[in-house]
Amino acid sequence: MAQSANRRPTVAIITMFFLFAMISFVTNLAAPIGTIWGNTFEGNSVLGMMGNMMNFLAYLFMGIPAGKLLERIGYKKTALWAMAVGVVGLVFQYLSSIVGTDTEVLSMTAHVKENGVEVAKQLPVCLNFFIYLLGAFICGFCVCMLNTVVNPMLNLLGGGGNKGNQLIQTGGALNSLAGTLTPFFVGALIGQLSKDTSMNNVTPLLFIAMGNWMPKIKQNSTLGIKIKWTLYNEENWNKTHRVAGFVWVIGGVIFCLMGFVAEKMLLFLLPLEVILLAVVPMVYSWNLAWKQKQAGTFTESQVNKDLKKHPVLMGVTAVLVTAILQGVGCIMFTGDIDYTVTNEKLTIDADFHSDLAISLETIDSMELCQGHPGGTRTWGFASARLMMGWFESDELGDYTRYTYTGCDSYILLTSGEDILILNAKTESDTQALYETLTEKLAG
Repeated sequence: MAQSANRRPTVAIITMFFLFAMISFVTNLAAPIGTIWGNTFEGNSVLGMMGNMMNFLAYLFMGIPAGKLLERIGYKKTALWAMAVGVVGLVFQYLSSIVGTDTEVLSMTAHVKENGVEVAKQLPVCLNFFIYLLGAFICGFCVCMLNTVVNPMLNLLGGGGNKGNQLIQTGGALNSLAGTLTPFFVGALIGQLSKDTSMNNVTPLLFIAMGNWMPKIKQNSTLGIKIKWTLYNEENWNKTHRVAGFVWVIGGVIFCLMGFVAEKMLLFLLPLEVILLAVVPMVYSWNLAWKQKQAGTFTESQVNKDLKKHPVLMGVTAVLVTAILQGVGCIMFTGDIDYTVTNEKLTIDADFHSDLAISLETIDSMELCQGHPGGTRTWGFASARLMMGWFESDELGDYTRYTYTGCDSYILLTSGEDILILNAKTESDTQALYETLTEKLAG
């Protein structure tokens, strides 16, 4: 009995230390991400650091409610709710890398130097920037709630006095360590910052962060892996989320490595990533439920009993899960690139990415090549079907690309110092596009 009593405070203390580190990680993640946004806006540090501002602004709104919540539901439940809020904030920050990237909300004037001359440029502020700010604001709620919990909880676990203060100081040291390491993680992930660096480059960190938090999500009907077996049994929920957390961390690491693999490998890695993040936890939950039924321990949880009283909520959840899975499948395996060639210009109309128009007069050379261009994507969109955006390679340097992954040929266009690579769905379609461009350029 004494051993059990001693073990519980130790686990609780380690958990509080972990939360101390996560507070710093989430807070300090806003700084390097802010630098990315600043470069997007031609070095505007005010816009770049607005995410950091939103993070701390949340304290103004959540400080008193967090204290009231602590008094009402206690330390443990407040910490669990904070984790859930943090996951929502990270999801919004991830969505800012893929949603609204081409939807201009407003524009701003920036004065930049080009060839030593200061010129005024109109910079679009797109919807994804505001989605990111909302995510940073929600994450601010999370860290405010966690700060409300961890300091008094560590003092309580230490029994107050010197022991309690020592635990708080140790937690503070871990907090500082996590804050120091966060920029290193971001730097290792994205390398050299430039105006082409975007939120796409840091999404693996967001997956890793969500993976770290997932095991802490208490069984509920709103957030988490809400499938038949996890909702029915609380033990199934807890074990499935522990496995899912580990899987999401591994998934984030795989995302990091995708920038260094051959392009054709992406055809296998991207579907594998979807299976890893979504299917593996579901299969684990099903297998665990089967074992629990065999052992007679698959008992119904109170959450599931409450859900039965709200069939509309169950229906909405099913619809949302189905819509999310369909959306992921649509993004990963659909999409087209359409080319229109006139006597004056080449127009590229692409799904999931910005369109492009090029005057034929500016094209200096054109070549039909076999195989796939190498290089690493610095900004843009990648799926099992399409590769689009800005890339860089040792052979070509920086170049723009609109290609299908299943086609083994491509057209290389040069216009001054700019390079554009494109292809069609098949080799024959690419050949036809090349011949059409050749005819228009000759005319």
